[in-house]
Amino acid sequence: MNLTNLLRLHAILAAIYGLGLVLAPEFIVSLLSPFPLNPVGADIARLFGAALILVMFVAWGASQLTDRQHLGTARRQLECAGLEYHHFLSDLRAGLWLFPVPQAGVS
Repeated sequence: MNLTNLLRLHAILAAIYGLGLVLAPEFIVSLLSPFPLNPVGADIARLFGAALILVMFVAWGASQLTDRQHLGTARRQLECAGLEYHHFLSDLRAGLWLFPVPQAGVS
Protein backbone atom coordinates (compact mmCIF):
# COMPACT_ATOMS: atom_id res chain seq x y z
CA MET A 1 0.00 0.00 0.00
CA ASN A 2 1.44 3.35 -0.98
CA LEU A 3 0.95 6.69 0.78
CA THR A 4 -1.78 7.86 -1.61
CA ASN A 5 -3.96 4.84 -0.89
CA LEU A 6 -3.29 5.09 2.84
CA LEU A 7 -4.35 8.75 2.93
CA ARG A 8 -7.49 7.97 0.91
CA LEU A 9 -8.39 5.13 3.27
CA HIS A 10 -7.83 7.47 6.21
CA ALA A 11 -10.08 10.10 4.59
CA ILE A 12 -12.86 7.58 3.94
CA LEU A 13 -12.80 6.21 7.48
CA ALA A 14 -12.70 9.72 8.96
CA ALA A 15 -15.68 10.69 6.80
CA ILE A 16 -17.73 7.68 7.88
CA TYR A 17 -16.94 8.13 11.57
CA GLY A 18 -17.26 11.93 11.43
CA LEU A 19 -20.63 11.87 9.67
CA GLY A 20 -21.83 9.22 12.09
CA LEU A 21 -20.87 11.37 15.06
CA VAL A 22 -22.48 14.46 13.58
CA LEU A 23 -25.74 12.78 12.55
CA ALA A 24 -26.19 10.08 15.22
CA PRO A 25 -23.77 10.52 18.14
CA GLU A 26 -25.85 8.41 20.54
CA PHE A 27 -25.72 5.39 18.21
CA ILE A 28 -21.98 5.63 17.51
CA VAL A 29 -21.09 6.04 21.18
CA SER A 30 -23.45 3.21 22.15
CA LEU A 31 -21.34 0.90 19.96
CA LEU A 32 -18.29 1.74 22.07
CA SER A 33 -19.73 2.32 25.54
CA PRO A 34 -22.53 0.76 27.60
CA PHE A 35 -23.38 4.15 29.16
CA PRO A 36 -25.90 6.52 27.51
CA LEU A 37 -24.89 9.99 26.38
CA ASN A 38 -26.25 13.06 28.09
CA PRO A 39 -27.05 16.16 25.96
CA VAL A 40 -23.66 17.79 26.63
CA GLY A 41 -21.85 14.60 25.65
CA ALA A 42 -23.87 14.43 22.43
CA ASP A 43 -22.89 18.01 21.58
CA ILE A 44 -19.21 17.29 22.24
CA ALA A 45 -19.44 14.14 20.08
CA ARG A 46 -20.94 16.25 17.27
CA LEU A 47 -18.08 18.75 17.58
CA PHE A 48 -15.57 15.91 17.42
CA GLY A 49 -17.37 14.61 14.32
CA ALA A 50 -17.02 18.04 12.71
CA ALA A 51 -13.29 18.01 13.49
CA LEU A 52 -13.04 14.57 11.88
CA ILE A 53 -14.70 15.92 8.74
CA LEU A 54 -12.00 18.60 8.65
CA VAL A 55 -9.38 15.85 8.96
CA MET A 56 -11.07 14.03 6.07
CA PHE A 57 -10.70 17.08 3.81
CA VAL A 58 -7.02 17.47 4.70
CA ALA A 59 -6.26 13.76 4.18
CA TRP A 60 -8.08 13.64 0.85
CA GLY A 61 -6.33 16.77 -0.36
CA ALA A 62 -2.95 15.42 0.71
CA SER A 63 -3.63 12.12 -1.10
CA GLN A 64 -3.78 13.96 -4.43
CA LEU A 65 -0.35 15.57 -4.05
CA THR A 66 2.24 13.40 -5.74
CA ASP A 67 5.35 15.44 -6.50
CA ARG A 68 7.66 17.88 -4.77
CA GLN A 69 6.32 20.98 -6.51
CA HIS A 70 3.11 20.60 -4.51
CA LEU A 71 4.99 20.50 -1.21
CA GLY A 72 4.15 24.16 -0.53
CA THR A 73 0.46 23.47 -1.16
CA ALA A 74 0.50 20.54 1.24
CA ARG A 75 2.28 22.61 3.86
CA ARG A 76 -0.30 25.41 3.52
CA GLN A 77 -3.17 22.91 3.81
CA LEU A 78 -1.69 21.45 6.98
CA GLU A 79 -1.07 24.90 8.45
CA CYS A 80 -4.67 25.97 7.74
CA ALA A 81 -6.02 22.75 9.23
CA GLY A 82 -3.81 23.22 12.29
CA LEU A 83 -5.04 26.78 12.76
CA GLU A 84 -8.67 25.70 12.44
CA TYR A 85 -8.14 22.85 14.89
CA HIS A 86 -6.37 25.19 17.35
CA HIS A 87 -9.22 27.70 17.03
CA PHE A 88 -11.74 24.93 17.65
CA LEU A 89 -9.89 23.70 20.75
CA SER A 90 -9.37 27.16 22.20
CA ASP A 91 -13.09 27.96 21.76
CA LEU A 92 -14.00 24.62 23.31
CA ARG A 93 -11.68 25.21 26.29
CA ALA A 94 -13.12 28.69 26.78
CA GLY A 95 -16.63 27.24 26.81
CA LEU A 96 -17.80 29.30 23.84
CA TRP A 97 -19.41 26.29 22.15
CA LEU A 98 -21.41 25.17 25.14
CA PHE A 99 -21.84 28.16 27.43
CA PRO A 100 -21.74 31.68 25.93
CA VAL A 101 -19.65 34.10 27.95
CA PRO A 102 -21.75 37.02 29.25
CA GLN A 103 -20.55 40.41 28.08
CA ALA A 104 -19.77 43.13 30.62
CA GLY A 105 -22.62 45.62 30.92
CA VAL A 106 -25.07 43.38 29.06
CA SER A 107 -27.84 41.80 31.10
